[in-house]
Amino acid sequence: MIISDLKYRLLKLRVVHVTPSLNMEHPSGIDVHVHELTSSLSKKGISVAVYTSGKKERNHVSGIEVHRFPIYTTSETPFFARNIDFFQTLVKRSWFPIHTFTFFKELNQESDIIHIHGHEYPVSFLAMLAAKKAGIPTILTIHGVERGLETLKSFRLIRKFARPTFFNFMINNANAVIAPSDQVLQVLKKYNPRFIAKIPHGISLERFQGVKKNPKYVLYLGRLFPVKGPNIFIKAASLLLKKIDTEFLVVGYGSQRTQLERLVKRLGISNKVKFLGEIPYNQVPNILAEASVFVSPGVSGYTLLEAASAGVPIVSGRIGWNVSCVGEDSAIYVNPTDVKEMANAVEKLLTDHKFAEALAKRAKGFVENNRSWDSIIHRYIRIYESVLESN
Repeated sequence: MIISDLKYRLLKLRVVHVTPSLNMEHPSGIDVHVHELTSSLSKKGISVAVYTSGKKERNHVSGIEVHRFPIYTTSETPFFARNIDFFQTLVKRSWFPIHTFTFFKELNQESDIIHIHGHEYPVSFLAMLAAKKAGIPTILTIHGVERGLETLKSFRLIRKFARPTFFNFMINNANAVIAPSDQVLQVLKKYNPRFIAKIPHGISLERFQGVKKNPKYVLYLGRLFPVKGPNIFIKAASLLLKKIDTEFLVVGYGSQRTQLERLVKRLGISNKVKFLGEIPYNQVPNILAEASVFVSPGVSGYTLLEAASAGVPIVSGRIGWNVSCVGEDSAIYVNPTDVKEMANAVEKLLTDHKFAEALAKRAKGFVENNRSWDSIIHRYIRIYESVLESN
């Protein structure tokens, strides 16, 4: 059997993924995406590795080779800046490697393709520079719609400077840019990328097999930041408790935790709302299995895929990113800031069990057909083939 030169190169291909973090105990959406994407590629016979932050070492996470590089933390910032929220947030989100030269050298010696995750991180910019220097083709996945931290004026100013400079360099120099949603395509209109491929984020359905449902509470699962809308969830809970006696669970970490706890106390619903904090990745399916309704007021993403995969009916803010995750007819979508509408939607699902069951079934079917890794991994492989061929 004769194998084409391109297919032979693909069989010998080594794709290095660069991501700001890979913490699979308490992962972010990017962490989960990179972990599941690299695992799916590995199953297809493609050699993969991940370059990320952490203690300097090479190890393996679920069989995937991981190279970790120490990054600057708040302890390295000037003493006068350590108690200033802006500087703390900037350092935490920068993910800047301390040993930049070593990062450069190792990255451009081991890669056929460099797949960069996120355009707003300094480590992503460094990876693009390393790829350009070594002549290695690059793929860039845009993971955000540039809305995070928009409540901080200082970050809005940084973005105004970064868009025509660093972000422009990143996006316009990538051999291909992957957009997971229509909202990301809107972001890309500000730039001039060479090639755009729309591929939604996937999810590993195996995580939810065999999980037994036992509904106990209305669930919020996600970071406790304004863009996610946890305050809307709490206020809707207060309205709903005037009609229905149920429990509410808030799972996640973030800067709003203290503020939300005060809000719960002020509304007099402390006995009905429990804060669980951050939970390990492997506990998420069990937490979802005990949810009667999953509520996502603000910008969400992977947690919606998880809720749908677990068969939990969903109430979500009508935001394009959210709708694209589980489908137009697979959740009750409401105005993200309308507390009353949010409470009424949750009440509908708690009282109309047949409707709730049908809604959850549609969401699960949508994810199985459109978001499982089995259904989308070939699209990534075609992008890699295309980049190799054009390069």
